[in-house]
Amino acid sequence: MPNHHALLSVGPYEECFALIPLAHRSGVDAEVIVCESFDIAQARALAEKAATRPIAGEKRYFVVSCAYIPHEAQNALLKLFEDPPATAQFYIIVPRAELILPTLRSRLHVLYESPVVGRALNPETSAFLGAAFADRLEQIAMLAKAKDAHAMRVLINGIERAAGFGVGKYVREKQDVSYLADVLMASTYAETRGASHKMLLEHLALSIPEKAGR
Repeated sequence: MPNHHALLSVGPYEECFALIPLAHRSGVDAEVIVCESFDIAQARALAEKAATRPIAGEKRYFVVSCAYIPHEAQNALLKLFEDPPATAQFYIIVPRAELILPTLRSRLHVLYESPVVGRALNPETSAFLGAAFADRLEQIAMLAKAKDAHAMRVLINGIERAAGFGVGKYVREKQDVSYLADVLMASTYAETRGASHKMLLEHLALSIPEKAGR
């Protein structure tokens, strides 16, 4: 096992979790946190726990697995990892490396990256790209009605990933790729505090060609 205080694994949770030594993910000195979004409050709580002494061994081990980490939480983790407690070891598991900001990434050592990570789109993204304009807007309306900002953000990220995978194909087939600028814009603004994910998705719904995923 590499001697680094913060290790990053990218890929499916079960696949990445299995690579962590059993002694580092079980017992009184180990804590496993699995959630959709790891927020600023959780990041601060992690820093407080990491500052406490181990109970039985020489170190405390923390495993954090999540689908999304807001920028504020990443900045809090950056401060923690810049000057980590000597008795703390951290494992971060995310489905895609792009979720991690470059500044935080510089403080993490890659333990594992799945060879198939990121290639499969989630069903919501596939449905959105393969739908007609009206169906896309209906999908967005349902997410907005449920006030599911996380799902809308994940959808925007999925669209960005799909666009990135498809660039080469679009160019070879001489398809119109002008909407890729809109995808990049939406992905950038989606991480801004107070951004309207509904408006960003509605813009993408109309700028991306119908049934682009088919």
